[in-house]
Amino acid sequence: MSIIKIIKQKLTKSINKTPANYLLNSDWVKELELGLNIYEGDSVALCHKDWKGVRSSTIELFSNVILINEAYDNLSINRVANLIINSKIRQFILSGFPDGWSEIIKIVKSQKSQIVFKVLWHGSIAQHYEEYSTKVFLEILNLSKLGLISKIGFVKKSTFELYDFLGYDCCFVMNHVNIKTSFTRESTDLNMIKVGIFSADVTLRKNTYTNIASVCYLPNASLTICPSNEHLNQVVNHFNLSVKIFQESMPREEVIKLMSKLDVVLYVTFSECAPMIPLESMSVGTICLMGANNHYYEKYPILDKYLVVKEVDNPKLIANMILDALENREIIFEDYKKFYIENSISSKKSVQDFLKN
Repeated sequence: MSIIKIIKQKLTKSINKTPANYLLNSDWVKELELGLNIYEGDSVALCHKDWKGVRSSTIELFSNVILINEAYDNLSINRVANLIINSKIRQFILSGFPDGWSEIIKIVKSQKSQIVFKVLWHGSIAQHYEEYSTKVFLEILNLSKLGLISKIGFVKKSTFELYDFLGYDCCFVMNHVNIKTSFTRESTDLNMIKVGIFSADVTLRKNTYTNIASVCYLPNASLTICPSNEHLNQVVNHFNLSVKIFQESMPREEVIKLMSKLDVVLYVTFSECAPMIPLESMSVGTICLMGANNHYYEKYPILDKYLVVKEVDNPKLIANMILDALENREIIFEDYKKFYIENSISSKKSVQDFLKN
């Protein structure tokens, strides 16, 4: 096993831990110090350990990844800044932007200006309705204007196009999932379809309730949901579906393994950035329907026809598309193989361009 794989395993041990505080001796600061002592030279990507979709994207895109957290107190901020200043790393990619890292960047750049910081943004323009997301993003833009962040990467194509048009030094970084699979699968019994709904949260933009309702139209279908909450449980119960509910999120590896045992995954959302769930599901040979809110299949008419739902709040339409996709599974995955290969090549090039100084 390579040293990078060993360190990745060590650095991801605390994925499901929630530290009681973020003080100087917290686990994530120790892991940061360990990682900085091992990774030397080029660049390191830093990603919040609890942001599941962002973390999955980051681990797929970059070779050297260290999981981090918010830095709420001055002791932590100064300690982390000193660790970075004294490291041999020349470039840091903040994939996402946790609280406290603006101050860390300012301290580092004031003492060692040759260290390069870049930010990879995983949000969409629609998410500006979220006060926290807007506050963080505006801070990133301010740091860019001050020259403290040298480049901003966007994983959503339309967001990149907007800020490129507005004159920011930015680029488009394409998500990809490196899961080797043959995409082969036994034919599905359309009278016993196994459906899964997986999401980082159950907010309005995830459209979870419409996805659940669509399963009512599928005879004898079984449904797996992860995660859930009390309100969602009540809605599911009144539909009288055969359902297995995981109340809490589970590790990515377990989610992907579970996906591989299903017939279809529903990710028909109102608004998205560049979601990982469709890529993960399709990569293990499980059909995934999604909303018309990202760039993935814009050059692939077969995938767009069968997998992209244009009327996302219509449960009967979603159900009909599930049946249609399962009946045309063979031609869908023939086209997806092309997408997988071409997207992999484009993704690697986009990361290389982003890392260039």
